[in-house]
Amino acid sequence: MNTGLLKTLKAKKKRRKCRKRLNLVSKEDSSIQLFSTNRVQAILVFKAKQEAKAATKKAEKSTKKVLAQEKKQKKEEEAKERALQR
Repeated sequence: MNTGLLKTLKAKKKRRKCRKRLNLVSKEDSSIQLFSTNRVQAILVFKAKQEAKAATKKAEKSTKKVLAQEKKQKKEEEAKERALQR
């Protein structure tokens, strides 16, 4: 067997274990995370707000894109009209 490969896989597995805990409530917290019912409710509200923000950003981006396309088409049509008038 390849001992180097085994050592690398073990080291990689060890690094994965040492990752920082997820901070679901967006507060600085380095201790053990225990979730009471109130905290779970707060997390659910926070996630819902994040999803709502993401949805509004996505909607704004899509409307901007549509407006930009319409503006581009309008400019092209005006350029064609000017070319025909000459």
